[in-house]
Amino acid sequence: MVPTIYAEEPWSPSSEAIVAWGSLKGGLPSVAAERRLVRLVEVEGALTLLKDRYFELSSAGQYDALCNLLIEGVSERSQARDPYVYRRNDV
Repeated sequence: MVPTIYAEEPWSPSSEAIVAWGSLKGGLPSVAAERRLVRLVEVEGALTLLKDRYFELSSAGQYDALCNLLIEGVSERSQARDPYVYRRNDV
């Protein structure tokens, strides 16, 4: 079980999102399934994607920019078929 971010599609800074315990074997936690959310990224992967800009943007209150940066990073990795960051087979 790993902490994972689940979000409403289409992903945007205004999408509903939660952090819940996810399984490395796939499947959605009930709290995400009930809200029709999909797996976005594991928290560890989000920290890796945002590490260079997190402090700067969060200190400035630019949370929409942080969200967009995360979404762009996850999208790029999914297109490159990096299975660690995004697994669409959960839906």
